[in-house]
Amino acid sequence: MPALQRRKRIGVCVNDKKKRKLNFHVFEELCKSRGYDVTDVDLSLPLSNQGPFDLIIHKLSDLLVEAGQDLKSHYLVQRLQVYLDTHPYTILLDPLPALHTLLDRFQSYHLLRSLESRNNGICSVFSPPCVELVSKHCDIVSLVRAHLTFPIICKTQIAHGPRSHQMSLIFNEGGLNEVTPPCLLQSFINHNATLYKVFVVGSEHFVVRRPSLRNFPLGETDEKTIFFNSHEVSKAESCSHLSQVSHCHTSKWTKQLSPHSANCPTILDVQ
Repeated sequence: MPALQRRKRIGVCVNDKKKRKLNFHVFEELCKSRGYDVTDVDLSLPLSNQGPFDLIIHKLSDLLVEAGQDLKSHYLVQRLQVYLDTHPYTILLDPLPALHTLLDRFQSYHLLRSLESRNNGICSVFSPPCVELVSKHCDIVSLVRAHLTFPIICKTQIAHGPRSHQMSLIFNEGGLNEVTPPCLLQSFINHNATLYKVFVVGSEHFVVRRPSLRNFPLGETDEKTIFFNSHEVSKAESCSHLSQVSHCHTSKWTKQLSPHSANCPTILDVQ
């Protein structure tokens, strides 16, 4: 008799809180009904004793950020990488190199700029001008004058964790005194309070519409810096005054858009 074919095994490296938020039990039941074994992955134990895995689904953003500073977290990530290196047919969703890029806004910006340059000036990919601030010792005002236009949005370098959602919208040079490096300064582009979050899996992509910051007058003004949490503005359930569009101003301000686009641009959040 021919040997029975081994059932495919899916490893899950997601904490209980995230599982509950994602209703992950529905996905697990669906996989099991289609003939896949689903099992939790414990990075504190040798993975070779838990596998073999055909696919590992994970949510390790916290661990990857901590790995740069914490030795234990570093070893856990390294254990996963060693397993992947010795089991090249195991698919990891998402790949670690891609996550490292997305978790660092400096790296993400360089990736977008490289995609922009590949199109020989054709604006299918457009990233607003940015300035990377590594320390307070640089001349922030001179950098902004040379490369950016007001208003300016300020984001932390690390794109994960509670602090990463703390952002500010700066309207004048005086507001630059409140900037704390390492961070990224970016010219704010009016986009009618709408962004589109893009999820990509292989050749498939899924788009979700989210609220965002409303339009603001372009150019330096005396308005005070606005500090906000992006979760309170751009989550699906968000209802913030910062995303409430004033129609009497929308048409006037969108006419002041960057020369890169004749119409109000689409703001994408790619994951």
